[in-house]
Amino acid sequence: MTLTSRHIRILSLVVIFNLLFDQLTKWIARTTLEYGVVTSYFYDILRVVYVENSGVAFSLGSEWPAEIRFLVFNIVVLIFLIGLGVYVWRDLENQSFGKVLAFTFIISGGAGNVIDRFFRDGAVVDFLNVGFGYVRTAIFNYADMCITSGIILLLILAFLESRKPAEPVSEPAE
Repeated sequence: MTLTSRHIRILSLVVIFNLLFDQLTKWIARTTLEYGVVTSYFYDILRVVYVENSGVAFSLGSEWPAEIRFLVFNIVVLIFLIGLGVYVWRDLENQSFGKVLAFTFIISGGAGNVIDRFFRDGAVVDFLNVGFGYVRTAIFNYADMCITSGIILLLILAFLESRKPAEPVSEPAE
């Protein structure tokens, strides 16, 4: 399927919305929540707690030296996101809208967290946690939800693609 200019406009709006909503929710968390104070909702399924994470999920890497964290979480991630964006853009004609949408969510979510790291002293604002009892997610934010949604969509699309019957190969005429 060839992506049209309408598709490109929709994808651009998705990026803009994701980045703005991510930064808005992080700003709300920073300005209205007290650092580290947990508030529970829906019988403790949802917890809201403002933290700043200098690592990744479950604070992995937060104990690394600041220079290594900057290199890995800022520079390497930024290069990866730019590379992924170039890959998607250069191969638009061969990608389905769903696949490009999935990459758009991954790139915009990653960009939201990179923006935090560059402007918040290497840390990302996190404020959501879900789970039941002791089985809980890491504390996360909207950008993380975008990344996760994009990955899940890619997995679903790959599964659906694998279930399609193979197209018959036509034999060359003699």
